[in-house]
Amino acid sequence: MAVTELETKLAAVTGGIEGLGCGLIFLNARDGVELITAQARRQLTEIFGAATLRGKHLPERLEQWVREQERLSSPAGAPAPRKPLLLQCGERRLRVRLVTGFEQKLLILEGEEEPLKPADFEAFGLTKREAEVLVWVCQGKGNREIATILGLSVRTIEKHMERILEKLGVETRTAAAILARQLAAGVNSPLKASG
Repeated sequence: MAVTELETKLAAVTGGIEGLGCGLIFLNARDGVELITAQARRQLTEIFGAATLRGKHLPERLEQWVREQERLSSPAGAPAPRKPLLLQCGERRLRVRLVTGFEQKLLILEGEEEPLKPADFEAFGLTKREAEVLVWVCQGKGNREIATILGLSVRTIEKHMERILEKLGVETRTAAAILARQLAAGVNSPLKASG
């Protein structure tokens, strides 16, 4: 009963942390992977490629950093302050933190996205103002909020959204935001830059 309760609590904590966009990796005493969340696996794959985990071993660069951090621990056994490891592959950035102080070590992986800029979308046929609106849509802002931020009327924002959806060939603002992130990241898309 106690084990099941502990597993349930661990699953809730893991789910909550993944909901924040963080991945978790639990390491054993030999720095082997004991448990890796789906989010952490995706994050590592984005940075290191498809052959991310070699059995129960971390990617070599990450494994070396963990060992280096262990050497930095104070001799009295108290955890030394640690700086996170910053990894980057193209536009993808990943911040890795090591947490120790119990039997297992824990790696917390936090993805960092490059902020979107209106210029990222102007090459795809959007006007400067439409591109500005799209950047705010990608940040989850509604029409009223965008109107306030840009000093425009809600109706003007609605008209911009109509043209954005039409130019991007999508039907919803969610689809526009997803496509915008793909365009900014250079992911292949049916749209071609206007020239």
